[in-house]
Amino acid sequence: MEHIVHEQNLEIRRLNNMLNRLQGENHDQNVAEEKRVALLAEITKYEESIENLNVSLTKAQRLMFSALNDEERNVVRLRCYKQYPWDTVAKKAAMSRSSCFRVYMGAMGNLCMAWEKEEVV
Repeated sequence: MEHIVHEQNLEIRRLNNMLNRLQGENHDQNVAEEKRVALLAEITKYEESIENLNVSLTKAQRLMFSALNDEERNVVRLRCYKQYPWDTVAKKAAMSRSSCFRVYMGAMGNLCMAWEKEEVV
């Protein structure tokens, strides 16, 4: 999710640069104003999208911490967030690969059940 936010921030910068260039150029006033309004609307859209992603991330993190125990959180963090291969996850978690798979699958089941409860409420 962080890479999506980063990409959207880059897009906002690009749009702001376009807006700055537009202000420095001589255009028909009506055309310039229409372009400025369109660029500001697009920037606002990206800012709202980033805010929605941050809200979703916070909700997912809260759900993860409430639904998983320390061992499950550690394996999920290593595998999903750090994106380590299973061999590295096993070493860092100090368990066998098969134990990592078992813990990971259990964690995914717990997250799914917790998510369903969260969505229903």
